Amino acid sequence: MATTTNFGWETPDDTDLVKDGAAAIRTALGGVDTSFVDLKGGTTGQLLSKASDTDLDYSWTTPSTAPTFVGASVYASSQTITKGIYNVIAYANEDFDTDAFHDNVTNNSRMTVPAGKGGKYLINAIIQMPTSTDTQAVVLYKNGSRFQQDGVHEGWIQTNRNLSGADAAGVGGSIVLDAVATDYFQIGIYIEASGTTTLSRSRFDFVFLGA
Repeated sequence: MATTTNFGWETPDDTDLVKDGAAAIRTALGGVDTSFVDLKGGTTGQLLSKASDTDLDYSWTTPSTAPTFVGASVYASSQTITKGIYNVIAYANEDFDTDAFHDNVTNNSRMTVPAGKGGKYLINAIIQMPTSTDTQAVVLYKNGSRFQQDGVHEGWIQTNRNLSGADAAGVGGSIVLDAVATDYFQIGIYIEASGTTTLSRSRFDFVFLGA
């Protein structure tokens, strides 16, 4: 008995007798019935997906109702800040970190893009200092250099002059940008004065939005 090209289902030969037609049809349809058994079942709202690389191997799955969050949020406090220069903030504490973007000890100022997570990122940071009348600025670093949003102008810098009140509202900002695996980002603070002061608190959020 002949077989089909793609799935090997048995079909009648041209020379088969008419009296064998019913059996030949049952054989052919039996092969189809067996091959497509994975298409049976499922419920409303489920999706049919490949279960393996084997031909016609499928399974019914229920799609996730909510996206999976990918990112990290870290914070710092009590760091000595030298005025008159940019200070990179070291973050020794994590609220969460889904994909090892950050390490509390090794290069703990950095958020690093891991393998397989290149794409768009939302970066958010805020830095709080004690009461000060000095101009303060925050800046984003990419791979050790001041970030330039368009390749010419330094982007994502915010200044705040004449802060007042204990732990006054901090300086910070947010930006969405492209990044590839191994890129790393840091947050810096500049205070336009001399001497030293102590960081009250800083938060650094790094959220993967998608490829």
